[in-house]
Amino acid sequence: MSKLIKRLTDLVLKRKKSRLHNAYKRIKGKSNSRGKRLYTENDTTVELTGGLEQEIEKRDFFTKNIVKKYLNNPDGMLEYVNEHGTRVYRLDYADIFLDFIKEEEGFILPKKGWKALYLNILLLIFCKKKPEKLFSTEEMFVLRNMPVNVYTMLHQFHKWMSFKMNLPGCEDETQELLRDMMYNRTGSGAMSIDEILALKEAIARDREAIDFVLQLAKENEGAKSALNKLKDEGSANI
Repeated sequence: MSKLIKRLTDLVLKRKKSRLHNAYKRIKGKSNSRGKRLYTENDTTVELTGGLEQEIEKRDFFTKNIVKKYLNNPDGMLEYVNEHGTRVYRLDYADIFLDFIKEEEGFILPKKGWKALYLNILLLIFCKKKPEKLFSTEEMFVLRNMPVNVYTMLHQFHKWMSFKMNLPGCEDETQELLRDMMYNRTGSGAMSIDEILALKEAIARDREAIDFVLQLAKENEGAKSALNKLKDEGSANI
């Protein structure tokens, strides 16, 4: 990837992280932070630590080992996704079509209702994919017909791994709420405790995805610099 594209990608991810931080500040303190056990409004018990932290560590370990194989071949990540049960679709102007339903190009969570109908019509017209259910879709990747930006793909792949591991905050309803909060389309005043807890987890998942990409990009650039130095000088300190 050219340095310009990488810089633009870094800028986009950092701006998104800033929006996530602003969304988090708006709900901070409205419920207890992660603790061993918390009782919600309907008296159900939510476990928020222990197992979750282990699952997050497991996700990052597996994700890092998988994506390192595909840093020079982002299409390989898409093949991996497809082999593990998530269909990948490519269509012209995918970003414009997805923006109509406030979705990003890349990983799309399972949908229901009119958004599912909209996606099904798009896939029928452009990809000849006949829907099994008009008002329901499985998770999928939707991308433009153009070379994949590897760092954008890493971000979407990380979110896909969180979904596949059933981590909290990956539910479509929660992600919709997060988008509304990030772009000031809704306030936190009318939210239930359950919604606030779910929203905090959604913010955490997205922050983790961004941090993962920025850290991996930094490591990759450091490795390239060390390799170039090794070639030039015969040795390198990493």
